[in-house]
Amino acid sequence: MYTPADGQRHPVLIFVYGGSWQHGKRQTYGFVGKQFAKSGYTTVVVDYRLAPANVFPDYVLDTASAMGWVYRNIAQYGGNPNQLFVMGHSAGAFNVVSAVDDSRFWKTTGIPNKAILGVIGLAGPYDYDFRSGTTKVAFPADSTRQQVMPVYHIRQDVPPHLLVTGSKDRLVYPQNADSLQKALTQAGGNVERVQVPATHAGIVIGLATPLQSFYPTFNKVNDFMQRHLPTAQ
Repeated sequence: MYTPADGQRHPVLIFVYGGSWQHGKRQTYGFVGKQFAKSGYTTVVVDYRLAPANVFPDYVLDTASAMGWVYRNIAQYGGNPNQLFVMGHSAGAFNVVSAVDDSRFWKTTGIPNKAILGVIGLAGPYDYDFRSGTTKVAFPADSTRQQVMPVYHIRQDVPPHLLVTGSKDRLVYPQNADSLQKALTQAGGNVERVQVPATHAGIVIGLATPLQSFYPTFNKVNDFMQRHLPTAQ
């Protein structure tokens, strides 16, 4: 957890990292927490169970559980539980979109809908054929695309979304964001799309202070969150 130094009450950002659902730990992404805490957000970087020992929906349930914990407990750490943003990169973007937009998981969080001010997906694989390639171990062998991909499970009354893609991303293609944008729009959601000149990794690395001049991810995300905060915090 990363908190602003002024001791005031601040909006909250929950960040979920990527790694093909098979790799990663929250300590690696301290730079995300530090950057957003410096910018006025109480920031929580969360872990989740990894494949192949754990498969869908375990990691989504973990993300939903972490979100619920933050909502119930963040006030004691200086965060405002009624001003939550959730952001994920790659597999983490799949997790946060599923946890918020899919009623199967959203209902487990115990969070009021109005408390989530925005969802930010960085290069997320929201609609792809997982049955080939290295990520197949993260899903049940008998599952289908329609059962697991977020685009097929968008509930009504979703919060605003920012979908960020990279023009040099050769791992997760922008068509994933195209599909999610269409599904969110059909459900009546407010969706913004941004493309940055970055590779798949560069999108999240661009959140680090030294690289913001090369990868504008941070400015795009911060602008989105600032615009969706209440005028009087």
